[in-house]
Amino acid sequence: MAEKKNELTFSESLNASLVEVKDGLPRDFNTTRFVNNAVALLNDNEQLQNFAKANGTGQIKAGMLKAAYLGLDFMSKEAYLIPYGKT
Repeated sequence: MAEKKNELTFSESLNASLVEVKDGLPRDFNTTRFVNNAVALLNDNEQLQNFAKANGTGQIKAGMLKAAYLGLDFMSKEAYLIPYGKT
């Protein structure tokens, strides 16, 4: 039987972080929609994928959480993540 990994996927990690800070999110915040849009953003953006490979996903998740606090949606073009530095 194969061993089960204890590592979370990016979407699971982002969702867990949003649950931890739920009191700081807007009242009508839709966590599922936000996580789905965040994963779609990562899947559609090669620069963000390269940045995540080079630097880990921590900074990307932090940027996404900032947008969540403000109730901004990436897919509606209300917020953007722009990688900079070495990728």
